[in-house]
Amino acid sequence: MGMTSKAIKMINEVTEIINGDKSVEESVLSRIRSFPSMLQSSGLAPSLAYLLSKSNKELYEELWSKKRSKREELGYTIYLYVVARFIRDEFGYRVEKWEDLMKFIREIDENKENSGLVYQFLLEFLTELKKIGEATLEG
Repeated sequence: MGMTSKAIKMINEVTEIINGDKSVEESVLSRIRSFPSMLQSSGLAPSLAYLLSKSNKELYEELWSKKRSKREELGYTIYLYVVARFIRDEFGYRVEKWEDLMKFIREIDENKENSGLVYQFLLEFLTELKKIGEATLEG
């Protein structure tokens, strides 16, 4: 499956999670627009750590278990879920639990070779996600 197809699939899932909540949709769209630039300027581990700091642990783990919540923090948390889901699906890292994601961030920060590979594919995916998100989500 190509990156555009993966982005379309993920936007469809995000739209389902948002379930018509305009404030959450605007928050997710803001992350979709801004995060690729942050990734390019700050690097993979610092950018993921920033998303982690703005997200909610319980909501993050609820998204993995398919429970749906309607809270304002959901925008950052949904975007973190999108990024982590791509990392899991493409590279096989276990990132479904908060602690696993923190462990992944530490490992990727210490292993620059793997970091570069994840960074390259993640940026390509997020660029496609941004295009599809801006065309699909309202904001």
